[in-house]
Amino acid sequence: MKYKELLEKIKRGKIEPLYLFSGEEDYLKEEALQRIKKILIAPEWEEFDYEVFYGKEIDPYALSDKARTPPLGSKRRMMVVRNEEQMKKRESLIPYLENPSPFTCLIFTGANKIKQNRFYSALREDEVIFWPLFEGEAARWVRERVLEKKKKMGREEILYFLETVGNNLSLLSQELEKLFLYSAEREKIEKKDIEILSGKNWVNSLLVLGDALLKKKRGKSLKALSSLTEEKGEAVRIVYRLTRQFRTLWQVKLLLAQGYTPLQARTKLGLKKRYFSSLSRAAPLFSERELTEVFESLLEADLKLKTSKEGAKLVLELLIIDICRGSYEDSRARVSSRFLR
Repeated sequence: MKYKELLEKIKRGKIEPLYLFSGEEDYLKEEALQRIKKILIAPEWEEFDYEVFYGKEIDPYALSDKARTPPLGSKRRMMVVRNEEQMKKRESLIPYLENPSPFTCLIFTGANKIKQNRFYSALREDEVIFWPLFEGEAARWVRERVLEKKKKMGREEILYFLETVGNNLSLLSQELEKLFLYSAEREKIEKKDIEILSGKNWVNSLLVLGDALLKKKRGKSLKALSSLTEEKGEAVRIVYRLTRQFRTLWQVKLLLAQGYTPLQARTKLGLKKRYFSSLSRAAPLFSERELTEVFESLLEADLKLKTSKEGAKLVLELLIIDICRGSYEDSRARVSSRFLR
């Protein structure tokens, strides 16, 4: 089941006794948990009918016993098991998973990376996958939050906001709250509000970085990176923007290879003339194999930023070196080293 399907069922009040929340977008998981909780749990009975456990701490036998206990004052009990992959003897829960209590909604959340065992097989039909939102979905998500606050934000402003922040919902939520506070006395959120809060200099430095990478200029790319933040949240935004840029570069390269004229390709992709010119000049510098490697490097950097303890600056520097591999600077370095031997 996808996140959208879950939302539709929640709206209709159809909440299952079991769920396995998997996928990368943790913010959407938390949002779904809150929606379910709002429907099932009476606020005055939350202390008794709502419980959160952690995989490494909870005993499966105790969990199944608690799950079979009827609620005291709410419609149903709600139990959330976080980091379920750390739970020992999970297979002992299978009898409960095959016959769950109708009085309880039991939800497992975690990394869910390995699913080839009996425990996950028993939960396969109860899995909800939370993928990161595409640009159009993220735009709708932002628009809904803006309307909830009884404010207005035009399509151009929303797209600029997404370009600046990225599609990480946790970051989007934080930046939206800043915008709401900053424009508290005004109904309409304008582009200048986004520029002021996100930092126009940051955006300009990011544009310089993107342009340098398209030209495979490693030194200039590293210099542009030095003026950007070293915080992991900001680094995730940078990787998101670069992923979009190289995805568009690949589209330009494919269309031109298929015989589209530059004007036809630019019109089909809806790109501004100056940006399209930069991409079309960069297209011959990257083979399809190199672009595949670029996307692999971007994915690896994104995962490291979200899961490892490596510093954001180091992750991004290694990413730049990978993307610029085979550049003129690399060739010159190889020639120099040959003469030094």
